[in-house]
Amino acid sequence: MVFETEIFYNKFMSFFSIKERQRKETRDFLLNFKNRTNELNNDEAELNRVIEDENDKQWKKRMDVWQKEEVSNKKSVVFS
Repeated sequence: MVFETEIFYNKFMSFFSIKERQRKETRDFLLNFKNRTNELNNDEAELNRVIEDENDKQWKKRMDVWQKEEVSNKKSVVFS
């Protein structure tokens, strides 16, 4: 009878160990998935920031060109 109890106990502990390992693996997988999602969000935010910076640079260049054209147009009107 003691032998059967030991077998049952060993099977139970083995099953418990498998379940714990599965829980740990699932938890690790989900954390990895969450971390990758966070990385993706950070990458997307960085990309948006870079695009916004480039848009600002190009807008400033256009404004400079327009201002120079406006000044040259005013000079040509004054000299005419």
